Amino acid sequence: MTRFPKLTLCVLALLPLMTQAQGGRSWEELSLEHRETLAPLEQQWNSLAPQRQERLLRGSELWQHMGPAEKRQAQNNFQNWQARTPEERARIRERFDQFQALPQTEQKGLRERFQRFQNLPEGRRSELREQFRDRAQQNRRAVSPGTRAAPGRGATPSRPTRPAQQRR
Repeated sequence: MTRFPKLTLCVLALLPLMTQAQGGRSWEELSLEHRETLAPLEQQWNSLAPQRQERLLRGSELWQHMGPAEKRQAQNNFQNWQARTPEERARIRERFDQFQALPQTEQKGLRERFQRFQNLPEGRRSELREQFRDRAQQNRRAVSPGTRAAPGRGATPSRPTRPAQQRR
């Protein structure tokens, strides 16, 4: 009976070392600055995957070097992200992956066009957004059920069609 509590205490005492052996860092190893930044994660830190720990540490480094305005902007961005639905987040991640897959020259061109758009007066940006929504809505109406619009290619069947007698 006295063995079980002793064994539990030994396992708990060795937990930080087991985390280290898997490539992660224990909470106690972190610098004071990292511990202050990552304080909300203290209780779960030692159980996080090493890759996640490293991502969080990189984020902590960036945070420590930000000015007050940058920190406010980062907090706003994070709150906006948290307010999104899981479907919206998935769509954004997919679009990001698509962007990352583009050649560097296309990425650069898109960034430049986006910057030009951002530099427009708010009224003009609103007009362009409305035009885009109208055009997208028209494209959706023009596409019949069972088809999808391929960018720049018109409507295409969403799956191969078969003669009516073969469908069942």
